[in-house]
Amino acid sequence: MELTMVLPQQSKTNLSPEAKAPSEKHKTLVLIDGHALAYRMYFALETTNMKTKDNKPTWAIYGFFNALFLLLQSIKPDAMAVSFDLDSDTFRKQLYADYKAHRQAMPDALRQQMDGIKEGVRLLGMPIYERQGFEADDVIGTLASKAREEGWWVKILTGDQDSFQLVKDADETHLPIQVLIPPRTPRDGLKTYDRAAVFEKLGVYPEQVIDYKGFRGDTSDNIPGIPGVGEKTAVKLLSEYETMENVYAHLAQMPKNKLLEKLSTYQEQAELSKRLATIDEAVPIDVKFDDCHLEIPDWEALTAFFEQCEFKAFLRQAPTLLAPFASAKERLSVASSMTSNAENAVGQELVLKAHVTEETAPTALIELKDVLQVEHTIVTEESALKAFLARVETTGIFAIDIETTGLDIFQSDLVGIALSVADGLALEIVESLNPLHLSQYPKQSFRLNASGKALEKIETVYVPLAHSGEDNIGIAQLSEATVLELLRPLLLSDTVCKIAHNAKFEVNFFKKLGILWQGPILDTMLASYIENPEGRHGLKNLGFQHCNFLMREIKELIGSGKKEIPFSEVELIQAAAYASCDTFVTLTLMHLFTQRFNQSQNPQKKWALLSELEMPVALVLAELERNGVSLDLAYLKSLSEMLEKKLSEVEQKIYQAAGGEFNINSPKQVGEVLFDRLNIQPLKKTKGKTGFSTDVKVLEMLSGEHPVIDLILEYRQLFKLKSTYIDALPQLVNPVTGRLHTSFNQAVAATGRLSSSNPNLQNIPIRTELGREIRRAFIPKDPKNWKLLSADYSQIELRLLAHFSEDPNLIAAFNAGEDIHQATAALVFGLDSKAVTKEMRYKAKAVNFGVVYGQSAHGLSQQLKIPRAEAAEFIERYFFKYKNVKNFIESVKAQAHRTGEVETISGRTRNLSEGLKNANRSIREFSERAAFNTPLQGSAADLIKVAMVRLSKRLKKEGLKSQLILQVHDELVLEVPDGEIQTVTALVKWAMELDQPLRVPLVVDISVGDSWLES
Repeated sequence: MELTMVLPQQSKTNLSPEAKAPSEKHKTLVLIDGHALAYRMYFALETTNMKTKDNKPTWAIYGFFNALFLLLQSIKPDAMAVSFDLDSDTFRKQLYADYKAHRQAMPDALRQQMDGIKEGVRLLGMPIYERQGFEADDVIGTLASKAREEGWWVKILTGDQDSFQLVKDADETHLPIQVLIPPRTPRDGLKTYDRAAVFEKLGVYPEQVIDYKGFRGDTSDNIPGIPGVGEKTAVKLLSEYETMENVYAHLAQMPKNKLLEKLSTYQEQAELSKRLATIDEAVPIDVKFDDCHLEIPDWEALTAFFEQCEFKAFLRQAPTLLAPFASAKERLSVASSMTSNAENAVGQELVLKAHVTEETAPTALIELKDVLQVEHTIVTEESALKAFLARVETTGIFAIDIETTGLDIFQSDLVGIALSVADGLALEIVESLNPLHLSQYPKQSFRLNASGKALEKIETVYVPLAHSGEDNIGIAQLSEATVLELLRPLLLSDTVCKIAHNAKFEVNFFKKLGILWQGPILDTMLASYIENPEGRHGLKNLGFQHCNFLMREIKELIGSGKKEIPFSEVELIQAAAYASCDTFVTLTLMHLFTQRFNQSQNPQKKWALLSELEMPVALVLAELERNGVSLDLAYLKSLSEMLEKKLSEVEQKIYQAAGGEFNINSPKQVGEVLFDRLNIQPLKKTKGKTGFSTDVKVLEMLSGEHPVIDLILEYRQLFKLKSTYIDALPQLVNPVTGRLHTSFNQAVAATGRLSSSNPNLQNIPIRTELGREIRRAFIPKDPKNWKLLSADYSQIELRLLAHFSEDPNLIAAFNAGEDIHQATAALVFGLDSKAVTKEMRYKAKAVNFGVVYGQSAHGLSQQLKIPRAEAAEFIERYFFKYKNVKNFIESVKAQAHRTGEVETISGRTRNLSEGLKNANRSIREFSERAAFNTPLQGSAADLIKVAMVRLSKRLKKEGLKSQLILQVHDELVLEVPDGEIQTVTALVKWAMELDQPLRVPLVVDISVGDSWLES
């Protein structure tokens, strides 16, 4: 790997102008935040899934020591020490019970590797410093301060930016303290942060970092900060007032606005947040830095450790890896000695090979020295482009990637186009497509030679169109119009297959340019999603995971923050290389997934999922994203003003009920009011070291104990709706279209469900009156002549439960058109349907839906606020009446344990074997619930996807103006002109009923209105 670290004695730019440059004769101490580094490497290399022959995970251990060895080679320090967090509460938990409360427990696979990491550290002779009640950050901060006073140049290796507050430049008497951020992948180098670099990164200086976090909070540690104060506001405050204390000293001089109100309201919370963010540099810990000096470790013991972990690369490179452990003078002799004994070292490795498993581990990261570079041509002449496109037309398949000035298709411009082609790929893919797809796109039309299955040499070109900036002055570029006209026949071809990664973006951008792709399209992101729905599907991640390709990140070219430039200003040579890698890897991955699909147990099912379901859905989602939806901005403004008044009224009611004012947004003060002042009996299991929890779930369980609790819950709900939706939605309206364009995520949920982001429309609450009122803001583009039509599946997952379980009672109720919850209550309670009370129906409804999600008796008792024994009895009676449901649940679990997989109605598979085998009981139980829920939720997702595709095709075929604009869970929303309402209603019903494929009828509830709420 090419390391970007500059050796300390050569560094000049890392010192502030007024600082004195350290002498070349200095001692360097590296302090490692072991926990932060272990976590960073665990998630960075998780997809490699490195394991030993006896199935023990090792990727975090490997990444930890790979980063450590890279640092040793780069810096060659004199001494090193490591600190780890301990499994105990720290003083911060005592200050704030919710500190890091939202963090999930350490992944089981990482916990299994932590002992190995610590063992390896000890074998390298590095001391480990830990202290009960303190975090590794505090220990490191204390060691760094002491070491600096003793004349050390200190470098802190961590993945946590909290340590930025420790950074200090050199002065007349002290050497610096710097922070090193390790690379997430080997393509990156160690990043060094001195005082100037911290300011460039955050906009504040190291000594202001705690004030910065005090104002804006830190979601990773659950430090609350001040609601609504982000990084820009925090930076602005500190640039003007320097410290939090100075800000609060000048409140009287500040203009009266919302910021002043927030600063005043949340002062206590801000000060607490600053304290939580402050690293304690006075941890009571004894240290002798002489104990940290690097010495050559016990090679025999270290070899045994590497052998046990099966790290062949480390064994092969031992001379290089161990050289930095000696002093500068000793290093030369050690290196010479090891070189002269190279034959012995090789012989030793050959002996070890008998004990190491076969080549099952991925290529060692330390051996991947450079980012991917592919052979490519920059095309600036029309004749050359025509020649390349002629080969594409003959081959019949190609990969395409566009580079633009941004991700908003309406406000971005096309900068360049990369294209890749390889003859051997086309035949293999087209032969793999299922019969239906082949009937649409006949194989002979691809005009291929049968040269075999291997992927032939990939030819790649990059066509610059709008590169500008100083680095690109004078370069020749083809016109956008010329290139689009040459590409148009291929993009519209019914026989040439287009391959892209996240093709939805390319499809939408070309539609803006006047070309709507036709014919066969394949998407490597979706192919990866079908192959492994639990994984991550970014192009660079897949390239590294499957092909060991290290690809450059876009930020390496365009930068970030204030220094970010548009792609058009990137130097053409670098831009072309970057874009060419994208299509090269896309084509390579499509070949790989083709082979994986074909080698699976049911290749036709995999190809059908991709070509007949997910790809058509992607094109419909692209259409939805282009269409967008209109908002009634005046209504949202009035709703915001109404809520502001309502919040104020509820606030006064809270003060009156509580017997005085307090900070409603302070969990500590809420706890003091509820449990100390009002003597409400808290829930014992929610107690922390600083008191009892007051989060939403806890308050909901205490609801009814005192009027103030329900008022606080109301306040929190109003505040969340106002900030998350009512005030946020208008800010997301596109200035070009005047519409809201959400992004639909097709490759996120492992069950196959769609989600949305920017904004997340799936989470708009509909169970409360106010939540439903938000839907009133969604209106048709022409309210006078158009309407919104909403179509929602009725109880789709329960109908699927009846279909899969074949339970006669469920099937009979649905086929008779009965109210399923009332029918369930009548059956369970042994009553006539007319005798069922509202309370009985409510309980039955809770169980019906609870069964779908594997709800326990404990969960049901909490939901219904009934004794656990009563809940357990109700569930038992339910399963007694619905015996086939119980049998179905157990059979799905048994199959999942047996095969590790579950399947949806379309044949989508989800592998849960890792979770089902996990030693942690809660993880196993979660995986069992997922095993049962996936066939229901996943099949519901399959059905609405098919319905969307059917409907979209019919709307176009009939030449209708109506268009799909939203998809939310089991609901479709359309924009319909008044004259088409009757026709489209019938079409939607036809599309969503799907010719009734289940054992019970699919029922679609359709409504039409002037807004989403009324439709």
